[in-house]
Amino acid sequence: ISKTLNMIQKELSVIIPLYNCEKYISNALDSLLCQNVALEIIVVDDGSYDKGPDIVQQYMKKYDFIYLYKQKNKGPSSARNLGLKYASGQYIYFMDADDFLKTNTLGQAIDYLKSEQAQIASFRPIIIPEKDITKHLFQPCNNLFLSKKFSGIEYIEQSKALAGITLIRHVISSDLIKKNNVKLNDSLFLEEDYAFLFELLLNTSDIIVLEGDRPYHWVKRLSSSSNSINNRALHSYKALVLHYSKLLTDNRLLASQKVRKYIIYRQTNAIQTYLLALAKNYSIKDLKEAISYFKSINTYPFNGFTTLHLYRLWKLAGGLKAYVNYLVVNISTLLLLYKRIHG
Repeated sequence: ISKTLNMIQKELSVIIPLYNCEKYISNALDSLLCQNVALEIIVVDDGSYDKGPDIVQQYMKKYDFIYLYKQKNKGPSSARNLGLKYASGQYIYFMDADDFLKTNTLGQAIDYLKSEQAQIASFRPIIIPEKDITKHLFQPCNNLFLSKKFSGIEYIEQSKALAGITLIRHVISSDLIKKNNVKLNDSLFLEEDYAFLFELLLNTSDIIVLEGDRPYHWVKRLSSSSNSINNRALHSYKALVLHYSKLLTDNRLLASQKVRKYIIYRQTNAIQTYLLALAKNYSIKDLKEAISYFKSINTYPFNGFTTLHLYRLWKLAGGLKAYVNYLVVNISTLLLLYKRIHG
């Protein structure tokens, strides 16, 4: 009875995909216990083979609003979708198992969401090295203030294709997700949060940006999956390109050519990263099949890659080397020659 009553009363559902994070999950959970909001914590064990799930079970003995669900290793998108299935909160927050929050971050965010009748609240993270975790634990979140209000399209425009803006920066109305039937793409193991956010933002006219502090501690560790590309993640780039292609057919994007260009830019980067990785590490056959696939969905050679993108590539992504890589990857004969020389 008490659990049923608790679920009815929850304002917030926090969803945490868990995969081999026994060293960090306690920090995440401890920080969530200091958020000044009625919440439930849904941890989805995505096939961990360390003691992370055991640690969560110890917390479950103390707190009846912490839940653990298990699945075979299917990736972060699948884990978050499973969490959404069981979430009962008025708002949803996705958190990574190796990060943590300042005290009373989420309570403040939800207060603003309610007072402004908004559907999404955004705040800024701070990136810390793994060695500095202990000195940042349990810091209070200074008073946040409402900085700006946007429509979803405006938010994408001002953030330049959501550059640097990830899912962990947003508290989201569960009604927004449910009414529009938005889910994470299970085929994506990289950039799944960007793809999910694009879908959500196209469906909202009410997003608020909170400033005054940077309350999310994003722990950068050398072993993190975000710092490496395994085979499964690499091949999900094909699914990512197809996802963006479908998104570009959405009539709501006709109102903003800028957003369309940003999506094309992200799509082009995905194709370039994928083909270059194939050229370096896989066979000529694999490379030819990938080129044929991208041609079949009309994404290769790159379309709509503007001088602005070339400038950003030159200035931000490695100068001459990045520019040459772009030219080589976009011309199939040069790419195949590159493979034969360096493969």
